[in-house]
Amino acid sequence: MKGRYLKTISRSESNTRPILARVKKSLFDIIKGIVQESNFVDLFAGIGTVGLEALSCSAKHVTFVELNYKLIKYIKRNINTLNFSAQSSIIRCDLLNNFQILKNNKFDIIFLDPPYNGNFTYITLRNILQYKIVKKSSLIISKRYIKEVVNNIQDLIRIKMLQYGDTAIIFYRVK
Repeated sequence: MKGRYLKTISRSESNTRPILARVKKSLFDIIKGIVQESNFVDLFAGIGTVGLEALSCSAKHVTFVELNYKLIKYIKRNINTLNFSAQSSIIRCDLLNNFQILKNNKFDIIFLDPPYNGNFTYITLRNILQYKIVKKSSLIISKRYIKEVVNNIQDLIRIKMLQYGDTAIIFYRVK
């Protein structure tokens, strides 16, 4: 994506918390070896910067899941700007109430960045397992507020945690 101008959204237009460039770089430095040819999903995608980075790292396909129609317009514009239409799909969905829309999919890498103002990480992790969108080898990556309490989920193993200010990036594998 280097050298390409992507459409972004101002804080006044949305209450999203986009991933910081240094956090995204650290994340992809860690996962770059497994992103290639992966089936990747970006949950609570915002404007899609994580999924777009996955595509630029040769992910086979990225599914962007977002509820906010305005943010989806930004995702679509950026997908078109980068010529990633053939390798991507967008699902407009309220993940807290309609997660089953994903149940017929299996993803190699699942990235979730739910809103910071609730216990959405735990609910989403539980739904990932309940609706079986993971493979035995899947990597689940959660970006969340460092103070959000996330109860242990029996079938997930936390393998790594990184902290950047008030943001935590947590890596999980399926037991």
